[in-house]
Amino acid sequence: MSNFVPTHVGLSRRIYLWTVFGILVSLMPLTGSVAYGATPDRPHAVDHVVVKLSPGSRPDQVLGKGAEKVMDRWHTHPVPQGKSPEEVIDALLKRPGVEIAELDYRVQVEPISDQSPIQAQSSSVNDPFHSYQWHFPKVRASQAWSTSTGQGVVVAVVDSGISKGGDDLDCHTFVAPYNAITQTAGASAANDDNGHGTHVAGTVAQCTDNGIGVAGIAFDAALMPVKVLGADGGGDFSWIARGIDWARINGADVINLSLGCDACSSTMIDEAIEAAAAQGIVIVAASGNSNKSTVSYPANHPDVIAVGATDYDNARAPYSNRGSALDLVAPGGNTSKDANGDGYVDGVLQETFGSSGWGYYFFQGTSMATPHVTGAAALLLSKTGCGEPGKVQDTLESTALDVGSGGFDTTYGHGLIQIDAALAELLSDNVAPTWPGSAKLTASEVTGTTVKLTWSPAGDDNCVSGYRIYRDGNRVKNVSGAKTMTTISGLEPATGFMFEVRAVDAAGNLSKPLTAKTSTFDDVPPRWGENAAVSVLSYGETWLHLGWDVAIDPGGVKVYHLRVDGETVATLTDREFTVSGLQPGAEYQVEVTAQDMTGYQSAPLHAVFHTAGFGDVPSGSTFAEDIGRLATAGVTFGCNPPVNDLFCPDDPVTRAQMAAFLVRALGLTENGHPGFGDVPSGSTFAEDIGRLATAGVTFGCNPPVNDLFCPEDPVTRGQLAAFLRRALG
Repeated sequence: MSNFVPTHVGLSRRIYLWTVFGILVSLMPLTGSVAYGATPDRPHAVDHVVVKLSPGSRPDQVLGKGAEKVMDRWHTHPVPQGKSPEEVIDALLKRPGVEIAELDYRVQVEPISDQSPIQAQSSSVNDPFHSYQWHFPKVRASQAWSTSTGQGVVVAVVDSGISKGGDDLDCHTFVAPYNAITQTAGASAANDDNGHGTHVAGTVAQCTDNGIGVAGIAFDAALMPVKVLGADGGGDFSWIARGIDWARINGADVINLSLGCDACSSTMIDEAIEAAAAQGIVIVAASGNSNKSTVSYPANHPDVIAVGATDYDNARAPYSNRGSALDLVAPGGNTSKDANGDGYVDGVLQETFGSSGWGYYFFQGTSMATPHVTGAAALLLSKTGCGEPGKVQDTLESTALDVGSGGFDTTYGHGLIQIDAALAELLSDNVAPTWPGSAKLTASEVTGTTVKLTWSPAGDDNCVSGYRIYRDGNRVKNVSGAKTMTTISGLEPATGFMFEVRAVDAAGNLSKPLTAKTSTFDDVPPRWGENAAVSVLSYGETWLHLGWDVAIDPGGVKVYHLRVDGETVATLTDREFTVSGLQPGAEYQVEVTAQDMTGYQSAPLHAVFHTAGFGDVPSGSTFAEDIGRLATAGVTFGCNPPVNDLFCPDDPVTRAQMAAFLVRALGLTENGHPGFGDVPSGSTFAEDIGRLATAGVTFGCNPPVNDLFCPEDPVTRGQLAAFLRRALG
């Protein structure tokens, strides 16, 4: 793409004249579902076409293998060997699920030789070659820098990429670099292999006042390199659409398009532009270098600011396209002149590379005019704090220098941008933002130390740049842009506060306040009362209906978490829940924790329960209900461990088994008994027998000595009466 010819060398560093690219491609508008219209001979991709699918259509079913997504419902489709793109389009349009099929036309930046001069100016910054940037005083850039430098704005340069092989762009860390040709992202993905994109990016945001090279318009803005043009300066429409969409998705505030073609259009690019504009992104594009009376595409799109080029004398550069779609003009230069007599041609000076390597080159073209307007938009957006493309364009147009016939004309549009005047206009607003009638400030998710505030958006005749938050009359936070929510943390627990929010516009005008009162909670976790417990309220063979006591918290309990066997089965505000789908006669570990409004959780309440039902206890039999209740209360687990799906209802109970029943029923936990001679330490029921003896429920089986327990003897009804009397007092 680069056919630059160095024509001048001088100064202590290299300064070259490079003629810069215009656009040769001229295409007919594409409409409906006909792809290539009457101009299939125009430059286009021959190995693929572009296709838009109908809503709901799947690309793997409609297009098959080899298709690649461009954006949204747009895809590329390969052209098989032996077929022409036109034949493939005809076939695709007959497929169900295909809405549009088009040739993927190409843009191509080519050498041109048209531009104009200016006299060297004294420099307001210490960049040594800034005095040769005659084009900056023309747009009054330095006069604007005391007000704005573009900080906080992301500018996407959708071009041949951006490289930092020179020494004057190192101040920037690129945002979301992307190669739309290879569909790769990363630090090196969008390196420039042509030089055009790097020169354009320099005018937007070259490092400034760093004692090196030249200056940039919005030097504190962030640059997003998006590569859509190859080393030869060519680029498919699909690459450009994909690049615009990438910039939209990845946070660009302004998009620079120093590219285009005459008498052409693309449904795919239209959709990418419209989606970006709807998201509040300012889009700026070159009007074209064909000296035609119509603006090239996509600059002629209604959502794009179309930029023409002027020379040193503020006259239209002889190559610059014009027409009713032209919005503004900016310096593009004329490398055939040295009207300012500084010894160099009157191109736009920036750092880039060419056949002679890295240096500082004079370029000409609407490609060079466009980044002046892009940089101006970044300076304005940096002060407004909100993306309103229409407001930015209106302000630039209303303050432009009228260099043509009075008012708008098709040669200069609304005139030559004057950045300082645009900023002054933007900031001269004296109308305060207002709230809609239903607006209110709401405090929600209040915790022990944090309050979440949300409010209705305010309106302004200019634009709301942000909001200021006050607590008890003192400003505590600024919220920029259109965001209408924030969190205030580090507050005192259990304290009342009065919060206010006021909208602020770019000029610093404040709205009336919206107010809300709220109090924080105690910053302590919930706790359980001394006798709090989980209980079975009712039960069945496959379900347990559980209930539990109220947890105590000064700020109130928000939810309870119920876990069964370690898994959370419910998070609820009620204190009852039925756990279903359980196994009959099975044991379950139950745990309940309380969570307060701050997010703190209590210690868990633990319990062990069994569902009703054993395999040898028929439902409805004489003792089925009693056995079920005993099992549900955790007094018995069954008679055939480890399965325990049987109860053995007709078997006698041994003294050892009775000890286990009573220990579980009574909740006995202490064991201070020295033991019985016939109960080995560590045997199955040794701990239960020890706890029963410690509680005074049993004394042994061989009075008066009572050093034995007789664990395997059956319990007589008389012995049972003695056990229960002692247990129940």
